[in-house]
Amino acid sequence: MKRLLGVYTIRFNRRHKRYGHLFQGRYKAYLIDEDSYFLQLSRYIHLNPVKAKLTQTPEDYSWSSLRFFIKSFGPDYLHKDITGKKELYRLPVPQLQKLIKDKDTNFQIYCLWKYGRLTQRKIGDIYSRTHAAVSQNIHRFQAGITKDKLIGQELDRLKSAIYMSEFKD
Repeated sequence: MKRLLGVYTIRFNRRHKRYGHLFQGRYKAYLIDEDSYFLQLSRYIHLNPVKAKLTQTPEDYSWSSLRFFIKSFGPDYLHKDITGKKELYRLPVPQLQKLIKDKDTNFQIYCLWKYGRLTQRKIGDIYSRTHAAVSQNIHRFQAGITKDKLIGQELDRLKSAIYMSEFKD
């Protein structure tokens, strides 16, 4: 077995113009130091099966733990209160759209991304924009939240409304 793996490593290194051990090099672990980055990363991971067309919704993917985060049941070893917040959950899009229908377009885009957990591409389809333009809108809106207290208060009211209406099953 040792010889087989040694031969494989030599051939792999020649083919890919590399040298040394097959698995040498630094393991790339990224520090998640902000809740917003954690939520973005979680959204990316849980939306991958949908993007790959393996399932219609992230909750339906059998290898995902998202359905246990959303519902009240799950295995004992799964620690669900990761952030201490309910922001990991998503609100069904039609329900969210009812709550934000009279708001500014940028506000709607941000809320669909943050609380509806729609991809930027889907939001772009709804508002006839590219996903890059949606991404810019989201980042500009996030920067504006800290500057404009009225927007922050409006988001707080929306969060309260979302949490009151969320998961009544």
